[in-house]
Amino acid sequence: MTGTYPMLEQNDIACPVVTYSGGVILDRDRSVVYHHGFSKKTAQDVVEFIERRGFDLTWNAYAFEDWVSPRKDDERLRNEERIVMAEAREGDIASIAHDEVQKLLLICDPAQMVGIEGELRGRFPELAVMRSSNILIEVMPRGTNKARAVRTLCELWGADPAAARSRARSTTSFPSCCP
Repeated sequence: MTGTYPMLEQNDIACPVVTYSGGVILDRDRSVVYHHGFSKKTAQDVVEFIERRGFDLTWNAYAFEDWVSPRKDDERLRNEERIVMAEAREGDIASIAHDEVQKLLLICDPAQMVGIEGELRGRFPELAVMRSSNILIEVMPRGTNKARAVRTLCELWGADPAAARSRARSTTSFPSCCP
């Protein structure tokens, strides 16, 4: 979530935020109002599978405010830190304080993406495994997505999701989507 804050601050925006591909919703004061994740044990199982298979990637675990990666000296991680203007901490899944992990982000060799994605889907059918770019694979609980999070936020506010979608499409009314 800390990678979201610099973008908001640079643009002087205070509004609710859907982050971790829908795994966490923050209100305008950055309080968590919704979260959806999987257990540390599940995250550990995925990481152990990745490490046993020897995939050319670096993994990142996101659990609320915590961003953990196994090697701070990995150039793929350093590049991701530059992009999001935040820093991961070096650690393992066991070092995460919460029992819930919202997302694993795998930064991969593009030539291995399809194979890695396929093996993970086969081994972990209960999880959503998807490529989000030519180097990124996201692993989340099945059913986690931004649309579901926006619907959840509308339910929390008692708002009509269709009306929110309509307002969000209009550039001039964008600020009204952020009560």
